[in-house]
Amino acid sequence: MIRLHTLLPLMLALSAVTAAVSNMLAGAYTAALMCVVTAAAWWGYFRRSELAANAGFAALVALSALALMWGAPPVLATLSVTATLGAWDLSRLQRRLSINVRIERGDDIERQHVRRLLMVLGAGLALAVLAQIVRVGLSFPAVAVLTFVMVFVLGNVIHRWHDER
Repeated sequence: MIRLHTLLPLMLALSAVTAAVSNMLAGAYTAALMCVVTAAAWWGYFRRSELAANAGFAALVALSALALMWGAPPVLATLSVTATLGAWDLSRLQRRLSINVRIERGDDIERQHVRRLLMVLGAGLALAVLAQIVRVGLSFPAVAVLTFVMVFVLGNVIHRWHDER
């Protein structure tokens, strides 16, 4: 199983590269450089500070959104946001695990968290790409009902995961 100290820099690198390439394809070379600088700062400093990590997360997501607005391929922007979200979550986990000197079953917690995170990121990315491919016209009431159903199902899934612990 891939470990946290390996996966976090890989997620950050994937996030920076896809955000930078998205911006370069949109002709925004300064924004592409900002993606790389933000990811490097996140790795160097942000992972020690929650507020700074949140700022790095917001900056990379915003740069990916700008690339999308400027005409970058949606798949690259989606991959960038997904990797950024994964890196943000892993940096928070790393901070939580490092706060306590000794965590009983720390390796099990890390392994379980990484496994679930990868499943959620993969499913989310697949659904986002599917949504970009398949276009369905829905009325507002239909969207509202689907949103309610998804929130209800997601709430039940989260509740069951907490019950397993």
